[in-house]
Amino acid sequence: MTFPLRWKDSMPAASPHACRSLVVLLFVVKMVVTVWNGFVFDGTTYDTGQHAERAESAGLVPHAKAYNPPLYYFPVLVIRPLYAVFDDGHQPSGVELVRDLAKLNILYLGGLYALWLFVLLPGLLPDYRGRTVASVLLLALPGFQRLAMATTPDNLVGLLTAAALAVWLPAFHADHTRVVSWKRLALVALLAGLLGCTRPFAVPAVIVLWGATLVLALRGRRWLSRDFLALSALATVLAAAPAGAWYTARLVHSGVAGPVYPDGYAERIPGHRKNYDYVHHYTSFYLLPLLRAPNRDMMRLLPDRPALKNEYANSVLTIFHSEIWGDHWLYFSGKKYHEGKLWPKRVLLACALPVMPLVWLRFFCGIGSVGVLAVRGFRVTKIADAMRRAWQYLDARAPQFVVFALLLLGGALYLYWAHSAFDPGRNTTTKFTYTAHLFPLLFGLAFRLPLSNRAFNAWLGYLLAIWALALPVATWWPAW
Repeated sequence: MTFPLRWKDSMPAASPHACRSLVVLLFVVKMVVTVWNGFVFDGTTYDTGQHAERAESAGLVPHAKAYNPPLYYFPVLVIRPLYAVFDDGHQPSGVELVRDLAKLNILYLGGLYALWLFVLLPGLLPDYRGRTVASVLLLALPGFQRLAMATTPDNLVGLLTAAALAVWLPAFHADHTRVVSWKRLALVALLAGLLGCTRPFAVPAVIVLWGATLVLALRGRRWLSRDFLALSALATVLAAAPAGAWYTARLVHSGVAGPVYPDGYAERIPGHRKNYDYVHHYTSFYLLPLLRAPNRDMMRLLPDRPALKNEYANSVLTIFHSEIWGDHWLYFSGKKYHEGKLWPKRVLLACALPVMPLVWLRFFCGIGSVGVLAVRGFRVTKIADAMRRAWQYLDARAPQFVVFALLLLGGALYLYWAHSAFDPGRNTTTKFTYTAHLFPLLFGLAFRLPLSNRAFNAWLGYLLAIWALALPVATWWPAW
């Protein structure tokens, strides 16, 4: 008997129907966990008071520290009258309203999951194997359950980005010679405008989605035609007016256009950054200390080192790995700032270590293959032919370019803000919350290249194990 030196690609893989059923099952389980969390979670975070103040006014008072637009707080306009009807005229406090807003996060997360799993990933990833792996990976991340328990507009950023793409993508995949309805174009632009009313760093996504709307507006229409110019004006107004009106009102009311930090925060940063080791900050990684203390208390493993000089407290890669797969800042691990999931987090942080490097490797390999194909496709002698082929190439791959632009610009703005606003020794700008909307975009691009059956089986088995290990981290237990 002879044994093959390697597996053959003809090895069996699960059928598309079985993979879809698996994704549905994992999705249902994750949503059940999220609903459970919503009813038993009793924790508060450091900025609950700030959000409570915004909630009392439904976010409509444009004072200086209200750097987030008010859309996330609008449901208070409906919630407050319900108290008067069903609670004998009780006037809810800001903290009560914050908790009610957090319940709506369950719907926002369910919408985000459903749109990516059943609309966007099938539209972006034609191979069911890559689509299944990307879906399981998205459902494995425990940070989304933690985000759903936090009263923050970041819950709406991911949902509205997915909603705008879900309206835009089917129209793109339709007949390219067919004129796209102005109603669909207006809906995409309106969703982009509402997205701008969530967070300041949603602005790049608004610009990209506005540009994607204009690409669809060109279908069956000529440049500078009356129809195209009218649709462009409509899309511009719908995308820019909602957030533009808020920032204008804030500027007039408070005289401030940019972010405003708590008193004393910005003033102390320059002194803390003097002679700071940025190379260590961005390149160091400490796995074993993280496994010993998988949270913000890791810095206490170096008791003789103050926060500003503490290596463990100033390692972005270490903190971000802890944030993606755990809960570094202890908002969702037990009683406030106490660790209640020590061993589940230790096991998960160790086993999930290769996941993101492998995802980024696939992402950059995919980007490289697109560049090679582009160079090969543009070997022409005439400039006019080159421009025509370039437009055809871009038009055929517009969904990938739109998603890539959302990821690139959104990631670049986050990195800029995280670098400019971080305080050494604290590094509270390194959070999963601020980047949650970028992960589905990354997964939708990383698994664009087809997977062999062997690679698919390896990825699926590994990520299913990670999903199971992440479930205790994603679940809130009142006793903890």
